[in-house]
Amino acid sequence: MFILQKVFGARRAAGAFIFLFSIAVLSLAPAAYAFTSGADAIAGTWLTRNGDAQVAIYRQGGQFLGKLAWLRQPNDDNGRPSLDGNNPDPRLRGRPILGMVIIHAAYMGGNSWKGRVYDPDNGSTYSCSITMASPDALKLRGYLGFSIFGRTETWKRVK
Repeated sequence: MFILQKVFGARRAAGAFIFLFSIAVLSLAPAAYAFTSGADAIAGTWLTRNGDAQVAIYRQGGQFLGKLAWLRQPNDDNGRPSLDGNNPDPRLRGRPILGMVIIHAAYMGGNSWKGRVYDPDNGSTYSCSITMASPDALKLRGYLGFSIFGRTETWKRVK
């Protein structure tokens, strides 16, 4: 408070102190102002960022799984179902992408889930964190090693 009095004068220091204290309190308690949800809030069908796929997320036992429920282009150029041709395991390259489970996640509390996500476009599996941005939007962050080295996508709930 003394520093504020030196900078702003005694009268303005009280107002500045209240303003700064309010900002500090709000930043320490973001959960009170953010969207909160339960474990099953993630369940449902979600349209991916590009709108080229829908992922159905559901609870199975103690975890949440997400499978590809719809693809804009479910078939290859020959009219056959698109296959997991980029999978590093040659035994899995013949499985269809549609219906494939690509998310395995566990509920962490609040509006947060952690797990892994498989990207059939490149055959890579990433660590992931999922948070509910709102009841109709989730943010999925896929990363290798550290979360800072990743990408976040926002998916919209399909009604």
